[in-house]
Amino acid sequence: MSSGYCGTGDALPEAVARFAVASASQLQWDHEVFAGAISRRPSLIMDSA
Repeated sequence: MSSGYCGTGDALPEAVARFAVASASQLQWDHEVFAGAISRRPSLIMDSA
């Protein structure tokens, strides 16, 4: 089991939770920037086909 390797404290689950929240926030920001770029220049997608 991973508890034998990682221990039984709260440090790892809390770190994983913080990482997940940060990753989700970054993904949301990346998507907003990408969607904004596409809405301003739809040819970025259409020309690549």
